Amino acid sequence: MRNYPLAFAIASSAALILGGCTNESEESAAQSTPSGDGPVEIEFWYAFGDKIGENNEALVEEFNASQDEIVVNAHYQGDYADLHSQTQASVAAGNAPHVTLNEIASMGAFAEAGMTEDLTPYIENDDVDLDDFVEG
Repeated sequence: MRNYPLAFAIASSAALILGGCTNESEESAAQSTPSGDGPVEIEFWYAFGDKIGENNEALVEEFNASQDEIVVNAHYQGDYADLHSQTQASVAAGNAPHVTLNEIASMGAFAEAGMTEDLTPYIENDDVDLDDFVEG
């Protein structure tokens, strides 16, 4: 059985989480901290429009409709080069998105710059079966 909302949440998080390892702004931190006054809002940046962008938006809408604890706000940033440069600039400015898509060839550079977070504790805490995902 496919659980697309769960798969989207995990895949998006696995793409690249920035908040835990960056100088997140107070406003951004406040948006991602549960206060009991509504859902947690997460900013998600992604690359590529057309069918890929439509698919990203559809997955976000499906995830948002599936529950009321988290709201993902998806923002198209251009191609990977645009997305990566905007992500690096936002990290340097202290206002990085909570989650951003990253392609595998750039993961090393982002990791060396301290812009990634190890997701192992989240995977273990939520008992995620990594065999449900394509390697890579």
